[in-house]
Amino acid sequence: MTDENAAKPVHSPEEMSAIIGAISQEDIDRLTLAAASLANMLGGVDGGDLLHDAFVASTIGKRRCPKDVNPVAFLIGAMRSNLSNLRRKSLHTESSTGQEDDLVAIADDTPERWMERMEILKGIAEELKEAFGDDERPLLVLEGRLDGMTRDEIRELVELDWPQFESLEKKIRRFMSKRLSERRAA
Repeated sequence: MTDENAAKPVHSPEEMSAIIGAISQEDIDRLTLAAASLANMLGGVDGGDLLHDAFVASTIGKRRCPKDVNPVAFLIGAMRSNLSNLRRKSLHTESSTGQEDDLVAIADDTPERWMERMEILKGIAEELKEAFGDDERPLLVLEGRLDGMTRDEIRELVELDWPQFESLEKKIRRFMSKRLSERRAA
């Protein structure tokens, strides 16, 4: 598979899922340590969230790993990029609407990438429905994360207070960890 914005071949979302599922414990430890170090650079950021976001973004095709790049190094770079985006958002003034960023993101998104992400999200949505029943909030949380929303924006979207929202996030992290573990075992 080749990214249309570059000539380099990239891993498909399915390949990244398999790669992440096969990551050694040593590499998981390196990723976790890198996530914690990066999280310390910006207060209020959880290292587990940074790592989780990098996993999700690469397995749905939002971030594409070139085949000539070490996947662990790519995931660390994805976490750095996410942290940079979070830092930039935190520096944005309240008068800014962020419409320019939204337009750039839409312009960079090809119909093929969008369709791939939607197919993967459909699969995750079905699994979430099995795990959480008719509660749509877990899927809204994941979609919000992928869209670059802040935790506070997502919390307001799902209409939960902070303790309830943090509890839901923990349940989602456990679900995604279990899902990745099961894929790794398969």
